[in-house]
Amino acid sequence: MLKIWVIPFGFMGFLQYFVTSAFPKAMVEDIWTFLGNKYLFLIEMNETDMSLFPFEYARAMDLSDFHPLWKSDYFEKDLIIFKTCPDVPMKGGTLLRQNWILMPSKCATLLWSDLDLMSRIISYEECSNGTWALLEHYAIKMTNYINPMGKWSPTEGLEIPQPQIWERRANLHGHILRATALEWIWFAFPVFDMQGSLVDYTGLGPTILKELAKALNFQVTFEEPPDCTWQGTHPNGSSYGMFGFLVRKEVDITGSPMVIVPERQEQIDFTLRIHAFKQDLVSAHAPEGTRVNFWVYFDAFTFSAWISLLICGFIFSLIFFLCGLALQEGIGLSSALRIVLGNGTIQVSHVTLKQLHLIITLGTSFILMAYNGNLTSTMTVQLNPPPIDSLEKIVAGNAKLLMWVDTIYTIMLSKAPPGDFKHKLWQHILKGSDQPLVNDSEVRRWILEMALKISSLFHWKMK
Repeated sequence: MLKIWVIPFGFMGFLQYFVTSAFPKAMVEDIWTFLGNKYLFLIEMNETDMSLFPFEYARAMDLSDFHPLWKSDYFEKDLIIFKTCPDVPMKGGTLLRQNWILMPSKCATLLWSDLDLMSRIISYEECSNGTWALLEHYAIKMTNYINPMGKWSPTEGLEIPQPQIWERRANLHGHILRATALEWIWFAFPVFDMQGSLVDYTGLGPTILKELAKALNFQVTFEEPPDCTWQGTHPNGSSYGMFGFLVRKEVDITGSPMVIVPERQEQIDFTLRIHAFKQDLVSAHAPEGTRVNFWVYFDAFTFSAWISLLICGFIFSLIFFLCGLALQEGIGLSSALRIVLGNGTIQVSHVTLKQLHLIITLGTSFILMAYNGNLTSTMTVQLNPPPIDSLEKIVAGNAKLLMWVDTIYTIMLSKAPPGDFKHKLWQHILKGSDQPLVNDSEVRRWILEMALKISSLFHWKMK
């Protein structure tokens, strides 16, 4: 099955798309225009799929085509670029299945197979007037629902009436979503009154839930786990702590991240997930082992020192040769020099191979003895990863990175310009402010868009 990974440049983690056949080329371009400024598309396909879909080409993906921050070896395996042939006839209705939400997790080894979540499907069908009708399909507790979503036409492009979708989904008046949370870095902070009683939660998780409640017209209440622990097991096998809260269905959702393990999956329906962060590090790729750098032979001395050594070696060899010639013929050193220059009768060819070998050996020994101290200490070079001063410097240097969401967003938040939503969120996290995070129309629009993406979580409250 073809998998398209869509990574939003926001806080909601990964979205996963499953496609069973190809969109028309123009429709793909319109969808890219609609989503391209917020999402990074990563597409995965195996060899079997290649024979089933009419793709113009498939090639290895260079993530820098989309955003320089995502140029990484981590995503290179089995990824291709999705592009349809402009003249391929369409087949039946195309289903586009998408996972809006990922799990909160502290696991450093999150597998793609863990992403089998409750999803909604976007399908399209050709109408008589040459347009394509878009229908959304979503599953709630193993029940499927279908609603009109929008349309596409060659002249108008993709039209998704967001106000209508918003109106259809903003009808949760009177519903209460019970939430719980425990303090964990900047995801959740409990707020207590003077008597030590819990009155509210702040942080990223509760803030998202509160703003979503405003947008979708429902209420959210927070309850603290009575023992203020994440999870424990009683002698009878039952769970307590925040996990027990969820198992007993005393609360509907948690505003704090929770590690998903098989034991927990047996007791909790983890299809309802809010935000996703993988907690790890940003680091350059470390080299594999140690290797010998033969160019380091020339690093012991400067260029001028090497020239001096060569000149000295040449003079030493010449003097040694003349001395050997003078001893052989019983003449003085000056006479030997005249002989070499061609004014005498003895030729250089009279020098024996043994003498020549001795001259070369002694000359080489002279150079190596002068070089020995530096040679042995610099021959083997440890290829350590470059220092990480900042993410910007790494990206500017085209370094290959392992990109982990948490640290990247922290850096991006801290570098965001004043007035930007990310900057406001960063200040909110740093200062732990109790003031409302959303106080202008631009930020509220961002929250509303995010609420539209994750509102499928709450359809079960509407049915």
